[in-house]
Amino acid sequence: MKPPGNPYFVTSLVFLAIVLTGGFLFHWGEEEFAYLLLLYLIVGLGIRLDDISKQMGSGHPRPTQIGDDEENVIGLLKEINRSSAATNAQLKEILSRIDERNAASDDQK
Repeated sequence: MKPPGNPYFVTSLVFLAIVLTGGFLFHWGEEEFAYLLLLYLIVGLGIRLDDISKQMGSGHPRPTQIGDDEENVIGLLKEINRSSAATNAQLKEILSRIDERNAASDDQK
């Protein structure tokens, strides 16, 4: 079954049915309707956050699609290798600066 096109519409219909049922059958008061409004806002926020998370993750292929092609795997491994080499070079530079500062502070003592 395909999910609905607009989840806000479906959610609104469900909450409207709950409000009508609660109002006519159960004679709810202001507190119950306020609580239901709070729940509606929380569910709406959850739907929006889900949309945002899907948009943020849409730029990356699914993990099952990454390894489908041998060339993709080789390309990813080469990219990881370049990245780790650059990181190692930066770490060596940082370590040499720390060693220079330690040597300079030892000379001053």
